[in-house]
Amino acid sequence: MKKFSYKIGIDIGGTNADFVLVNEDNKICAYHKILIQSNLEKIILDGIKKLFTCNDISPHQCSAINIGTTIGVNSLIELKSLQRVGLIRLAGHHPALPPLYQCRPEQRQAILAGYQTLSGGREFDNRAITKIDTTAVHKTLQQLLASGAESLAIISVFSPLYNEDEKQMRDIINMLAPDIPVSLSSEIGGLGFIERENNTIINATLKHVMQKYFSNLKASLEKSGIRCSIHITQNNGTLISINHAIQFPIKTLSSGPVNSLTGSCKIAGLSDAIVVDIGGTSTDIGIIENGFPRYSMSGALIANIPTNFMFPDIQVLALGGGSKVRRTSAGHTIGPESIAADIFTKSLSFGGECLTVFDAGNAINKSFTQISQAEAHAILAVMVDKIKNTIHSLPACEHLPVILTGGGAQNISESYLDKRYIRPKYYQVANAYGAAQAEISGHCDTICSLSQNRETILDELAHHAKQNAIANGANPDKVRIIEKRLLPFYYMPDQLTRVIMTAAG
Repeated sequence: MKKFSYKIGIDIGGTNADFVLVNEDNKICAYHKILIQSNLEKIILDGIKKLFTCNDISPHQCSAINIGTTIGVNSLIELKSLQRVGLIRLAGHHPALPPLYQCRPEQRQAILAGYQTLSGGREFDNRAITKIDTTAVHKTLQQLLASGAESLAIISVFSPLYNEDEKQMRDIINMLAPDIPVSLSSEIGGLGFIERENNTIINATLKHVMQKYFSNLKASLEKSGIRCSIHITQNNGTLISINHAIQFPIKTLSSGPVNSLTGSCKIAGLSDAIVVDIGGTSTDIGIIENGFPRYSMSGALIANIPTNFMFPDIQVLALGGGSKVRRTSAGHTIGPESIAADIFTKSLSFGGECLTVFDAGNAINKSFTQISQAEAHAILAVMVDKIKNTIHSLPACEHLPVILTGGGAQNISESYLDKRYIRPKYYQVANAYGAAQAEISGHCDTICSLSQNRETILDELAHHAKQNAIANGANPDKVRIIEKRLLPFYYMPDQLTRVIMTAAG
């Protein structure tokens, strides 16, 4: 039996779960895909066991299992498995704007059970707008529960600076209804009230989804003799614990695309590149700089809900291997509809009735003859043109190589690609490899005054982030700061600044 230590990377997409086994030299020893058609916990267990069995490896030789997932964002997009949220605003000035006002009606109906505004909240100098009326909390809680609330979101004015009111409200709720999950806005976002409120509502509605899929996973693995560390990848490509992911599912919403970006570059041996990840339903196009994704300078839209989270700057095209193709008088149109997980039953290649990009790829590879080579090339030309046009629109990226990755990349014929394009070995599972290679992180996100002792304060915050990473399991000798962002509040006194530090190792 081999005596090496191994890591397993898993990526849970909308169509497949991808698995890779990586050795101590960070080389892929084995990989496979499993179509997601049954219980996800069972799929993960079966996938891991298959890696062990096929490679004569004992579970004791596995040191880590890292999981990337699109479960949260897919649930939000599809409005499935969400908990309805009761929102409590602690705002003495009673803002008139309703929550989720920019959302579609069906989103608001699926996510928001109701909201109440209570006294509370702070001014920028920590003066109370109004004091919390503790006697009103019980009545408010009963009203929200009666309206169907299964999870609560609490937001207070200026709570990222002064979070006492939110914590007091949580303590009261925990005494009155200890089983209902609570999300605090001060733990999730910046000062902007509306976007921070959206962050908190999204986090609250997704807690059940993460709990459902991951709460029992560690126990199930241990029952099977697998007792290694288990982590979930988060939006910046680093790792957090399962419990942390369940408490803060919003931190995992872009883990799938980030794993694909970082994993593709590591497989290709590059630190700077454009990555084109072609899946079953969509194509994600993003940029890697110095080994990490380029982030959007504005707040992200999550399922078209405005937030103030920093997310990777990714262009999403409704093009994938399972995208439906329609014949028109002007040629062919592709998507946005996709048969995704049903590709092996509904596509023409498998006796179905849907013409897809997958069928065009098979025709060019001469494994499928129901459409002509000419038509297959015409279909793929439409897809490649859309991808290339998006790449050409990216700013200051003309010199970067382009990495094709994802299961759908197999449909793109070499005849469409020039020397700038790379399709590395193991491109089909780059996302799982990115998860396997992710590092353990520590975070520090605080608001402080930098008017005096600026460098000393920043050094202390960097040290705090490093210590958090070490406490989470990172090697003290390899921890370094990978993210340092200063977001000043220009109209506030004393150079008040939100400082975000992330350490990894």
